[in-house]
Amino acid sequence: DPTRSLYHVLSAKLEALEGNVTGYIKSGFLDHATGVWLKVLAEQVYGVDVPAATYAETTLVLTNGSTNLYIIDAGDLTFASSVTGKTYRNTTGGTLAVGPATTLSVTVVADEAGSGSSAGAAEITRMVTTLDLVTCTNATAAVGIDEQAESVTRQQCRDMQDATSPDGARGAYAYFARNPDYGG
Repeated sequence: DPTRSLYHVLSAKLEALEGNVTGYIKSGFLDHATGVWLKVLAEQVYGVDVPAATYAETTLVLTNGSTNLYIIDAGDLTFASSVTGKTYRNTTGGTLAVGPATTLSVTVVADEAGSGSSAGAAEITRMVTTLDLVTCTNATAAVGIDEQAESVTRQQCRDMQDATSPDGARGAYAYFARNPDYGG
């Protein structure tokens, strides 16, 4: 029956719309806002900028053990952590001269944001994109940071209210101590 099919499509569209409307209404209340709505509320009402997750980044040294010359462009190579299996791509390039034992340093960035893609020194040693007799290692750690927790964002918003309050400096100290822009 075409009428039932239309009702089914209409109900699916209204369900999606109601989810957005509910989120929008909740965004007016600090304790009920979540996700992107909380970020919008924090920025627009309280002036709190919520930091996003960062991508782990480090310098990787490629060592050529072959008699091949490699010209490497940004994004050509993929590497993996031997511990976690997380993958990384080069953002810089260069020429890896004919070996043996010639080196090239490239900057690599994790494919996934957050602390899950962090790697300690000498952990990124697997080449997913293989080059004949080329090895890799990282001398420094690659550190990614997770997105700030919603409870921290809510607390920053409350602290911001205290920082602008005429009732005293106690809340202002808490705001500046917890705010990453000011070293907190």
